[in-house]
Amino acid sequence: MGELLGRVTAPSGAVVLIDFGLMEIWNRREGEHEDYLLVGPDAETAGAAFGHSAHPLYLYDRPESVAQEFKVFATERGYDVWLEPMGRRIAHRQRVQHTLDHFKGAGEVAAHGLTAVAVEVSRNQSYEVYGERMGGDEALTAGSWRSVSLVLQPDGVVAQTRPVGHVMVDRARLMFADVDALHAWDEQTLVDGRADVVFWGRDAAMVARELIADCVADGQYGWVSMPIVQAVMKAKELDAHKKGSERLFAYDFRPHTCHWSLMERVRGAETESGTIELAGAEVCGFMTSWGDGLFPVTRDDDAAGRPVALRVELGTDEAVARLRAVNSR
Repeated sequence: MGELLGRVTAPSGAVVLIDFGLMEIWNRREGEHEDYLLVGPDAETAGAAFGHSAHPLYLYDRPESVAQEFKVFATERGYDVWLEPMGRRIAHRQRVQHTLDHFKGAGEVAAHGLTAVAVEVSRNQSYEVYGERMGGDEALTAGSWRSVSLVLQPDGVVAQTRPVGHVMVDRARLMFADVDALHAWDEQTLVDGRADVVFWGRDAAMVARELIADCVADGQYGWVSMPIVQAVMKAKELDAHKKGSERLFAYDFRPHTCHWSLMERVRGAETESGTIELAGAEVCGFMTSWGDGLFPVTRDDDAAGRPVALRVELGTDEAVARLRAVNSR
């Protein structure tokens, strides 16, 4: 089954796989664009052929120009269909439900340009997340994740596997989380009023001596759990030192938010994964080990069509090729 990465609970009955570095986008309440509903006898066929949305009956977060573009498309194809502006933003929770209803329990969800994947699960149960490494003789890829799975039936026998969409990663990390708990994710509020300032790189040890910083991890230096005002001052001091010298290093300002809480566990684990509680639900985050990309997601089902696992394929041919290209420079 692989290595245990963490656990997930889903009081709502729906779990979302999403890049938790992009949660500010997911929880955005406003947008410049419109949501549209496809209406007419050929709505579903036309939506699938148009191909601008995973859900054939909705176009989310689209500019007004899409209405004319779709009208031309439908006329040329002879479809009896039209677009109706929704007149309001469709909440992301509702988008998830649209997906689960239409795609029989699992599918892709779009929000402000990012894509996540949702799966329907049984309520009030605890699920484990497992990762399987690449293996093989190639040192470059051997320790990376081949796939990571949310196991829904530990003893289930897989009879068929179906693709359910892609998850977009732009911050090299992912999270399985209850859909309703996502609304409690807060990128602004500090959990304890504190922050960390951490730096690393070729000259990091020298900079640590110059600025009297602590060693906080192997090859990393800085100041941890400082009151936010002091942490901001340290970050400014570090930035000025970087600009005013020839020292080579990188640094990170880490306010103690939801994101920090999860990343603290991720950074401290050999599996680069961790579990935290969010709005009464356990959520599991992990690093992709491949950086960013658009990763395919599949659902394993048993012979009765019940879900056995939701799996994100990370060690794809494309991911391997990207990694080799980066390391060959």
